[in-house]
Amino acid sequence: MPGLILLRRAGRPVVWGLAMLALAACSLPGPATQTYAGCFFSGEEQREFRPHGTPEMWWLRGDPGALPQPSADPGQRMRVRSVFLEVEGQLSGPGHYGHMAQYTRTLTVLRVLSAREPTPQDGCMP
Repeated sequence: MPGLILLRRAGRPVVWGLAMLALAACSLPGPATQTYAGCFFSGEEQREFRPHGTPEMWWLRGDPGALPQPSADPGQRMRVRSVFLEVEGQLSGPGHYGHMAQYTRTLTVLRVLSAREPTPQDGCMP
């Protein structure tokens, strides 16, 4: 195996350097907890969060008991409901998240600070 031969020839400093690099990578901090405010759209296969003042759309994860739940109309499928939320949470790195991988990030909610009906100024149009 060429890689093993290279390490044997290079000596112990390379092996120790690689071991230290691996340990340092294991101790990197996770995402920081921050406060986020924006519109939450909840419906069938939808848990969308739009941060206030941006065009971005994120998948929302968290304790279902702490988040507003979609309301159902009798005889109809669940309708989309919007709520203006202020939460403490952690934002993922860029990727493909949520239903059909259509969201660029996931916001994991750790605590709901407030939840209210949106006003026209909030921009919570579905």
